[in-house]
Amino acid sequence: MVLEPVILILVKPNYKQQHTALPANQSDQISFFNTSIRPKIIFGYLFSVFAGGMILEKGEIPSMKFVSDFPIILASQSPRRQELLGMLGIDFTIVPSTKDEPNPQQFQTALGFVLACAAQKAREVATVHADAIVIGSDTIVALDDEILLKPKSKDQARSYLQKLSGQTHHVITAVTVLQKNSELSFHETVKVTFFELPEAWIEAYINTADPYDKAGAYGIQTLSGLFVKEITGDYNAVVGLPIALLTQKLVSAGFVSLAGSGVRC
Repeated sequence: MVLEPVILILVKPNYKQQHTALPANQSDQISFFNTSIRPKIIFGYLFSVFAGGMILEKGEIPSMKFVSDFPIILASQSPRRQELLGMLGIDFTIVPSTKDEPNPQQFQTALGFVLACAAQKAREVATVHADAIVIGSDTIVALDDEILLKPKSKDQARSYLQKLSGQTHHVITAVTVLQKNSELSFHETVKVTFFELPEAWIEAYINTADPYDKAGAYGIQTLSGLFVKEITGDYNAVVGLPIALLTQKLVSAGFVSLAGSGVRC
């Protein structure tokens, strides 16, 4: 059997505006390869990868846009969450929460803390936008019983990465969805294992701007993804928003529906 070479083509979608659906009629789009990782966004390039087969044909990206009868607000200024929610092709507004996070020492568990953070964000914004669907989300890194938040200094970032080196930790992303008197909270927990990190790698990384806006001092979708040996769970939850589970919850609650499906919210 002769194996012919295959070219993987990744083309950045041409969004008309920040939060619109993918353009439907493009010819030279994306080729796919065989893997078991979920759909994901890496370095601003949108592509999907599917298990169990190889799809290597050029073609159109199907139009898959969700719609809602309600205004939707994302209570987060995270560009990663904005990009993930934008995958739905649905219009939404960004209204970040301004309150300080609660003190993690007031909570018995890391899960309790991150659920409280997500709920606080959504509730604060919902008091001003009562008719909207408000989505609040928060992500933490937990190593044993220690919560690793966003590092406040180079020394703290170094300490976090030294602790994570060669270890398995948990990334927990919590989400709260509010609409008038309806409140829905859920979470995804993902196991992440790091390689042993050379000190030179840690020093080089903490001298960039990347660690300081990310829980645990790393982002799996950036250069520090090279630190990751293995993950078990939803990749997008580690990035900052479990968009697949969120979509299921929004559809089940009647908050959104697939455009053209004949089922309205």
